[in-house]
Amino acid sequence: MIRHLAGREKGQELAAQLFAAMEGRVLCLVERTPGYFQFEVQSLREYFAAAYVNQYADPRGVGNSRVDCFDALLARPYWLNTCRFFVGMFTKIEVRGIERSLRELEAEPELKLHPHLRLTAGRVLDDRAYQGQPSDTIRKVVDFILDGSGVVLAEDGFLEETGRPLTFAEDAGRNQAVVHLKARLASPAANGTRQAAARMLRRHGDRADLTKWWWSKFQPSGDWLETAADLGAIAAFGAEQEGKLANAVSNADGDTRWGVELLARGGYAGNADDVLAVCKEQIGDGAVDVLSLDASTPLGKLVWAARAVLLRHPRESGNAGPSSARTRIRSAAGRKLVADVLTAMEPLRALPAHNADTKVWVDRLAQVVQVWGDSWLTRQAVGLLPSSVDLAAAERTVANSAPRLASALSREMRAREHRSDADWWRSQGECANGVLDRRVWLLSVLTIVRLPVIVQLSTEIDVASAALVPKHYRAMEQAIASFMKSPLARQLVLHDPLRRGLVSFSGRSLGLLSLVATDSSSEQLARKSATAYVELLEPGMGDRRQMLRALGQRKTVRISDLRGTRETLPDGAWAGEVKLGAITAATAKDVLQHPEVWPSEIVEKAIQVEANRLSGLPPIARTAKENGWFRSSE
Repeated sequence: MIRHLAGREKGQELAAQLFAAMEGRVLCLVERTPGYFQFEVQSLREYFAAAYVNQYADPRGVGNSRVDCFDALLARPYWLNTCRFFVGMFTKIEVRGIERSLRELEAEPELKLHPHLRLTAGRVLDDRAYQGQPSDTIRKVVDFILDGSGVVLAEDGFLEETGRPLTFAEDAGRNQAVVHLKARLASPAANGTRQAAARMLRRHGDRADLTKWWWSKFQPSGDWLETAADLGAIAAFGAEQEGKLANAVSNADGDTRWGVELLARGGYAGNADDVLAVCKEQIGDGAVDVLSLDASTPLGKLVWAARAVLLRHPRESGNAGPSSARTRIRSAAGRKLVADVLTAMEPLRALPAHNADTKVWVDRLAQVVQVWGDSWLTRQAVGLLPSSVDLAAAERTVANSAPRLASALSREMRAREHRSDADWWRSQGECANGVLDRRVWLLSVLTIVRLPVIVQLSTEIDVASAALVPKHYRAMEQAIASFMKSPLARQLVLHDPLRRGLVSFSGRSLGLLSLVATDSSSEQLARKSATAYVELLEPGMGDRRQMLRALGQRKTVRISDLRGTRETLPDGAWAGEVKLGAITAATAKDVLQHPEVWPSEIVEKAIQVEANRLSGLPPIARTAKENGWFRSSE
């Protein structure tokens, strides 16, 4: 409650005029007691506070100069808006000195890690305090905001009160941000930092200009391709760029991802055979199991064709695929691959009748092998053959024309015959040659054999699941989940073996077994997973938020276990559903120094820890009194 106008000539009259003028606009003042006015809008109080400081600060004082007062306000988050109003009263020369104050305060232990100073600098820019200032002056402030961990904090929404990613206005740092972000992307950086910089640059730059600029930096690598996807600069123009893009997609095919996943993330809509031939190979290797695309682009049509092989409908998109393979894609020089694949897969759109004879299924598989070769996709198709199919007859039919298919059919026939023979499965695992055979062995074990064999093969299952690179683990999960919807599916009652300690599995194996186990087994699986969940949080393992939600209801998750899990635990309000351990001061420091390797929700908790240090600063009233801010008013 205030009464600034009391005792002044015509004070009450002026107050009435102010009240009448403001009441219809913002209702910022109310007269609850005659002669007394209260503020209803905090910002007006903050403005008057700034005006008061501006009026009485000593330009040449020590401890009470305008710079001293500004620095004291700047250091305290509560006084953010007062600080902004104060800056609005600065001269152009004083505005140029803001960046120096920011840098000096950043060296203080209480302020070094907390994003408050960066946020304040962004608000001052957005207030247009720097209008009329040279570009290099604005660039220094933008650099202060985005340097180091700033770009990740900005993209995570920690430099905006609204929680949205920071966006610089056209006349308030946008051009300088583009220059800064381009420089960041042109230098080596951690994946999380590079991704944040690319996404931020995409919001601030022109798409065509960014595409031209990033192609001028071309390197045949996964990092280049990932940044191109995040920039929206994935499009290739002309045969030369298409050849380069195909090379980048091939080289991006690492342990954690397929290059085609990056193309899908970047919205690739091209139809170049060079590029799509690489994509087709990766789709056949397992990317079909993790890609979620409709059939509106050539790449989406390839994924649709692969899903038709697996008797699957397009994933939850409601898209039934291209209506006509021959009319939707036209063949042309260097643009034939998708048309050829769709034409070959067209007969497979209609599933064989439930009583179809073996020849129908054999002809279908022969077509699959012709298009997709001996791949993970083809091996899954063999494993999905109905039990009514005479596998021995099918093998004989293709023995000469398609020996690899005949071998796969023979292997499937023997696998089904030996569901209860642990020794046979163990010998098959030992004889498996190459990554593909070992993957197929594990898939068959998890979907075919009976419970006693699973128990006896626990060691072999752990070895095989540990050998899966992250992208293949994700594909395995999806393949098993899809298989469990087929008529061939069976469930394992693992409750008693796990409860009685008759068998133990690694975290990776438990994750796969949970897909084939009965609901009654889920309790024991969850108990065992509680000590081995870290294995499923490594980069490339996909979104693990739901897993952690389930886990976090029964045990406390150590914060230290979440370092390096930014990719597998994306933002999405999961931390509130998980019992998390306390964040120590040392951990909070590590989180805020390297937010690119921590989930954003853990970064938020670390900021809260650092906020406690800021709350230890002396109140502004004490600082003002000790330094005589308002001495001249006495």
